[in-house]
Parts: sequence; structure tokens; C-alpha cells
Amino acid sequence: MDVTDLLDMHGAGFGVVIEAYRGKDAGGGNVYGPPVEVAPVWVDERHRVLRAATGETVTVTATVYAAVATDCPVDSRVTLPSGQQIVALSVARREGGGFDVPEHVEIAGN
Repeated sequence: MDVTDLLDMHGAGFGVVIEAYRGKDAGGGNVYGPPVEVAPVWVDERHRVLRAATGETVTVTATVYAAVATDCPVDSRVTLPSGQQIVALSVARREGGGFDVPEHVEIAGN
């Protein structure tokens, strides 16, 4: 079961727009994929502290819970329903391993 199944069953959730990070260009600038709307998602806009992919401790301003198949590498840009844009600092796949739990991708950023 995917987290989006639960959101659909309850008519809940929002949409976000993700521009997947694709690397650096020849000049060292960030390259992003085209904007892709991902819905439904659950968005938690609150501050919390976590360890980023780089190992440093950071404060994130929002966490997005989306379908497990969502393409969102670290450093992707995510536009929230509020209009706030965050950069994905941590992306974690939460798979059920055969258990009946909601699978999802957790995207935390600021």
C-alpha cells in the first residue's frame, strides 16, 4: 500500500511541484529536470532538526510525504502548496517490506 492510496481514500492531500536535481552544468551551476506536479502528497510545514545527506545537522522547514516512486534526488527544488520553495536536503524511501504499511518517500528540506 502506498501513502497516496490512503490520501485518495480520504479525499485528502495536496500537490507539489518537483524539479529533480540532475547535476551540474559545465559552469558549475545546478541543472534541474522539468517541473513535475506530484499529487496527492501530505505536507508538514514545521521546523525540525535532522542530519542531511552530507552528515551535517540542519533545520528543515517542511517535509513532504509522497508516493514511493517519486523522483526527487537530494538538492531537488520542491514548490509547496503554500508557494514556498524548498531544496531537498534529505530523501528517504520508506518501504513496507511485505508488511501492510503505507510506503512513501519522505522529502525534507529548507
